[in-house]
Amino acid sequence: MRGTNIHHVVETVFKAFGHALRAAAACREVRTMTAETVAVVDYGMGNLRSVSKAVEHVAGDHVEVLVTDDAREIENADRVVFPGQGAMRDCMA
Repeated sequence: MRGTNIHHVVETVFKAFGHALRAAAACREVRTMTAETVAVVDYGMGNLRSVSKAVEHVAGDHVEVLVTDDAREIENADRVVFPGQGAMRDCMA
């Protein structure tokens, strides 16, 4: 991936993430779906709304997406997304 406009680079990463999630969801065998919870970890940085909307888009209606910093909600979630392509270094400083 190349580019000088950081907005376009990040946009490309989110689109690739969405395509990968959609492909992964299509590979699962068809079965009766029960409600699942996906926790998007809020650590104070990043565009978490975009991440949560991407997950909602590819996951379907049977998934509840929570953007949270609550340890209990994260622990109790069926799936956890820890976003931060490239921002982790800034978060740890």
